[in-house]
Parts: sequence; structure tokens; C-alpha cells
Amino acid sequence: MYVNSKNDYGFTPLSSAVNKGHVEIVKLVLARDGVDVNSEDNCGRTPLSSAVYKGHMEIIKLLLAIDDVDVNSQDQEGWTPLSRAVHREKAEVVELLLARRDVHVNWKNKQGETLLFIADIYSPDMTSTRTCQMTTETRRFNVHYVWVMRVMREWPPYLLHGIVLQSLNLAPQNPSLRNRFNKLLCNL
Repeated sequence: MYVNSKNDYGFTPLSSAVNKGHVEIVKLVLARDGVDVNSEDNCGRTPLSSAVYKGHMEIIKLLLAIDDVDVNSQDQEGWTPLSRAVHREKAEVVELLLARRDVHVNWKNKQGETLLFIADIYSPDMTSTRTCQMTTETRRFNVHYVWVMRVMREWPPYLLHGIVLQSLNLAPQNPSLRNRFNKLLCNL
């Protein structure tokens, strides 16, 4: 069997195993020489995109450990793994992807929607900064802030305390952004 052969849907052995959540098979395929970790199916999804969409955490971690994995791949609709994670409210995946310095946060899908816009669609009561002048680091922090605000409604305060403290460490030297997290911390 050729490790990068595709079926009628464009699935390779790796993407098939990822879609079905078969961690051990993913490990076996990744151990083979020449495996294309960024192979796209007929919809333009890579194994990482599919793993994020399906919420297969162990597989996501395996794929993110590979230097060549494209964390900014876009499917036919323009969605990236990070935008899928934000859209599907996969908090732990958002955190893993934001930890990567090569992930693009200045992203727009084919409809022109940004990460903050997508997060706000599902959390209309949240306020977020939407200025074109933001630096990449400020945008990264704002996406992180939106993510924290979303999980606050679902997670118990003792878990949130650590997340907010960690978020303060990620904050750029911007008093208004740091102030938002300080207020959150005081309210926990």
C-alpha cells in the first residue's frame, strides 16, 4: 500500500484514520517514511483540520508535534484549524493552536469573517476589539480573551482562575487588555 494513496473522497490512509479517530493507526501511518501530513481531501481539509473538526485531541497533539504540519491550511471554504476550533468551541484545541507561534490569527474565510467575528457570532453578549490597526500579538491576545469569555459560562471558577492568570502572562503590554483580564480575575 502506498502511504499517500487516495480514495474517491481524497482520503489517504492517514486522513481516514484521523476521521475515524483511530489513534493507534494514526501512529502507525505517521511512523512510515514519506507520509504527507498536509494531504488535502476533496474538500481541501488536511488531517489536522479533520482532527480539529472531529475533536480528536490525542490525534491533534500527535499532528501538532510534527514540524511540517501546516497549522494554517485552508479548506475550500477558507477555514483553518484554528477557525474550526473557535467555531466548534473546542477550547483546549484553541489553546494548543494559539501556543504555536506559526499560527495565523489575522485570518479571514472566503466570506470575509475573522476569528473574532466567528467567536462573537456564538457569543453575542461579548464585546471584542475589532480594529485593523491591531498588531498580531494583540489579535492573538484578543482571540484568547474571546475564548476565555466563552468558556467562563461553562467552567467552574476554580478552573477559570488558572486560565485567567495564564492569560495575564500572555497579554501584550497593553493596559486596557490586561485590565480586562484583571477584572475577570477579581470576579472569579
